[in-house]
Amino acid sequence: MNQNDLFDAAQTVISAELLATLEWLVVQETSLFQEVLEQAFQNGLQEKLQEIQQQPSSETTDLLGSMTLFLDHVEDLLNKLSMQNQPITLDKKTPSSVAKAIETIDCSTCDASVISDSIAKTNRALQRNSKENARKLFFKEFLKNWKPKKKNPIQ
Repeated sequence: MNQNDLFDAAQTVISAELLATLEWLVVQETSLFQEVLEQAFQNGLQEKLQEIQQQPSSETTDLLGSMTLFLDHVEDLLNKLSMQNQPITLDKKTPSSVAKAIETIDCSTCDASVISDSIAKTNRALQRNSKENARKLFFKEFLKNWKPKKKNPIQ
């Protein structure tokens, strides 16, 4: 299998955000990137690279799959970080008890959109019945919307 066939066989889409992240790491975080590579060499990367160089090119097709897994993993991490840094906006109708409840949530375990959707549903429910406990209602909505993800096997 020649190189063109190899890349045609495994079409992968790389987002602009992922490319910008990789460029940022290489250009802006050179010393950190170098430390990561040095650690990898200490943990056996050099031996792995030597094994790959000794293999015939037909046996290196698994490398494309490894590259795709790596890029997917970096993109997942990037998406997770961008969701964590997404601001959660409270409108004027949101009770202070809900705002305090939000502060108790570990935002690394869920997307900001889950919290925002829960706030909106809580506010709508409170408009229908203002005597309900806003904090309890928020957590009820939050638990309905929250979909915990199983750990990625790559991690």
